[in-house]
Order: sequence, then structure tokens, then C-alpha cells
Amino acid sequence: MEPSTVDLRALMEPSSVAVVGASSTPGKTGYIILKGMMDHGYKGRIYPINPKESEILGLRAFQNVNAISDPVDLVVIAVPFRGVKDVIKDSVENRAKFGLIVTAGFSEIGDLGANEEREITEIARNGGMRLLGPNSIGMVNKSVDLVISIVPFKTWKNGGISVVAQTGIFAGALAANVIDTQNVGLGKSIDIGNRCDLTEQPLLEYFAEDEHTNVVGLHMEGIREGRSLLEASKKVSLKKPIVVLKTGRSEVGAKAAASHTGSLAGDDIVADAAFRQAGLIRANTLQEMIDWLKVFDYQPTPKSGRVGIVTLSGALGVIASDMASNVGMKLAEIEDSTKNEIQKEIMPAWPVRNPADIWVSLGLEPERSHRIALKKMIEDPNVDSLIVLLLALQPARCDMAKVFKEAVDAAPSKPIVAGMMGAKEIEQEWFDALEGIGIPSYKGSDCAERATSAMGALTTYGSILQSKRQS
Repeated sequence: MEPSTVDLRALMEPSSVAVVGASSTPGKTGYIILKGMMDHGYKGRIYPINPKESEILGLRAFQNVNAISDPVDLVVIAVPFRGVKDVIKDSVENRAKFGLIVTAGFSEIGDLGANEEREITEIARNGGMRLLGPNSIGMVNKSVDLVISIVPFKTWKNGGISVVAQTGIFAGALAANVIDTQNVGLGKSIDIGNRCDLTEQPLLEYFAEDEHTNVVGLHMEGIREGRSLLEASKKVSLKKPIVVLKTGRSEVGAKAAASHTGSLAGDDIVADAAFRQAGLIRANTLQEMIDWLKVFDYQPTPKSGRVGIVTLSGALGVIASDMASNVGMKLAEIEDSTKNEIQKEIMPAWPVRNPADIWVSLGLEPERSHRIALKKMIEDPNVDSLIVLLLALQPARCDMAKVFKEAVDAAPSKPIVAGMMGAKEIEQEWFDALEGIGIPSYKGSDCAERATSAMGALTTYGSILQSKRQS
């Protein structure tokens, strides 16, 4: 891959950050941003900028960016709309490298804002400064403990998922939900807002080379510089899977996108075909995107689409079987030796197929029943991946982490996902146990669909890699 045209290290791993609009008043945007950076342990130099203050939260405050003696890597701009241009000018005089504009009211509101957006972008570019935003709620790089967000976070889980988005929810409400309900971590989350200057392309290239990133999430409401984005995606997707959620599919949705971030949504059919050609894996919903990012972060890629299913519910097994072919998989033809061993060990009076419905085996000790079924199925040479559908009921309760760990150890190169439905207490117990050892888990009545969809995404990426390497 050719190196990115933009060196983003000073943005993503800044040694110094100025916060323009910093405040000592709790609840104000400048207070939330500054305190969040300090609370999360950012170790670089922090410069609060506020002409009315001499000290904020124990840090010396400066009149403006240009009053700082050394060039600043990153300037966070959280001032009213009319003050942004002057901040850009001061930052250029300081020789600052990057600006992150939180302030809204630019191209997303119409021509007046769009003209101002073009003007500040030109001032910055002419002065050697690059801009992220405007209309961004922030960015996070937990690898360097940098959390910049207008949403206060008490905690932020690090992990192998990196997201670049046109919406703030990935550094706001969605991030909070993932942190509270999932065991995955968003290692990096960048809200590019209106994309007045920096677009997705250099960020994708940065993530491709980042040793802490396992999978990239890409949210778009509209496509800008489409050819260069897709060319970059082709190269990046050979190194890291890219899961894209492109909204604004309908005419109504496209109009909503324009009012949100000033985006032009374009022809969705054309976009869909272009994504496939570039190796992007397109999610249809926000939940699907999160499910897929999790499975890519946790699990290896299968060598082909032959899937095995172990289930405690015949109905869930049928649901997964129905979905499998729709998401690029086929039921593996398991060997007679596998069938015979499972039958002999735990189901002597019951035929074994794929899906392997082991409900009748629960008259035995449940841990042994699960352990044998999973291990024998994953060891079958015709099985490339395994979906396990659990019933979270008292008769099936056992040390599920131990069961799955043995299956993982038996075939570490084969991915496994789990779905579970039943008593909430047992669901949560198993969810925590399995996610704690890296098994992507999906709870509730739609667990079979979500688990199968996630495994299908892994399988799709495997076929993308295979076809690219052969071409």
C-alpha cells in the first residue's frame, strides 16, 4: 500500500492539545472536553484557551492559541460559530498541525454555513493546517488515552475496533451503550462530521497500519471523493476487514442526511455495487454493524463457508439453517465418524445430523453433553466454522466458558459464535463468560439470526480475501 497522503500521527497521537473554549463551569462543552481528557489520563500537554481565565482545572489558561510558545499538534475548537474563523487564523500563526471543530452551524444548515465552511478550510489549508469536522462531537484514541468528546464518559473500554463515522453516536450514545452492555472495546472512534477537509480515506489508511486495530467500522451518510475512497478501501481491506453502514438509502433518508451533516447520499444501488467491488462488507442496520464488528474483533476468518451448527433447540437450528445460505454459507457434510462419536457418547438412541440437536442428551450431565458435541463438531475436517445455539435454562446450566475453551483449543483457526435464549440470569451469566474468552455472543429471541449473520460476515470477508489473492 502506498503511504497516506496525510500523516495523521499528530492528529491521532498528539503530543499536545489546545482546547479553545475551555471552561471551569461544569456542564459547558469546554469543561466536558477538558475534564474528560484529564480524567482519562491523556499524558500529553494540554493547553486550555479562554481569554477570560488565567487557570482552568488547575492548568494555566492562554488568551489564544497563538499565545502558546510551541506549535500545537491538535487544536480542539469549541466556540460559537462566529468565533471559529479567528481561532483558525490564530492556530495557523501558531503553526498548529490539526484542528478538530466541534462547533456546528456550517454546511449542514445551508448556503451561509457552507460558504463559511469553505472559507475556514481554505485558511487552514493555506497555512499548513488540516481540519476534522466541523459539526463533530469528538474523537477517541484509547491507545494513547485520548478521549475528546462533548459527551462525558466515566469509562471507555479499549479494544481492536476502530470506527470513522459521519455521526457522533460512535463517540456518544452508541459508544456509551456498547461500553455498558458489551465486552468489546472501541479503541478508536472518529466523528468526521461535515468532512470539510479530512475525509475517510486517510483515516482508513491509518487504521490499516495501526497494530491495535483488528477491524474498521465505516459509517457514511454520503460519499465524497468516491473514487479515491474506494481505491483506498481495496488496499485496506486486504489487511483489515471494513464493515460499512451507508445510510440515506431512501429519498427521505437522503434528505435527512443532508440536514444532518450536509451530505449528498447519491444512488444507493451504485454505492452497493461499488462497495462490493472495493471489498467493503455492508451492514444493513446499526445493530448488525455492531454485531459484525464484534465478531471480526474476536474471531479468525474461516477458510470457506462450510458451517456446523450445534443447537439445543430444533427451531433455532432451522432458523440458522435457513439463513446460512443467504449469508454465504452452506451446512457442512459432517463425516460419519463425527456423527457416530457424538451419538455413542451422548445420544445413543438418536441420529446426529447437522444441525446437531443435542436437547435429548441433557438427561446426562450438561457440561459433558455440550463439551462433546462442540469438540467433535469443530474437529470435523469438513467444518470450517461453528454456530452454537444455547437454551439458557436450568437443566442446561454448566461452566460454559470451560466447554467453549476446550472447543477453541481443539481448533483455534476455526471461528465460533454463540447465541443464547432463555432465562435472563443464565443468559447474562453465559454471555459474560463466553465474551470473556473471546466468543462473540448474542442474546434473546433473535440470537440465531444475529449469530448466523455475524458468521456470514466473517465468511464473506474470507471469500473477499481469497478472490483478491487469486486475482
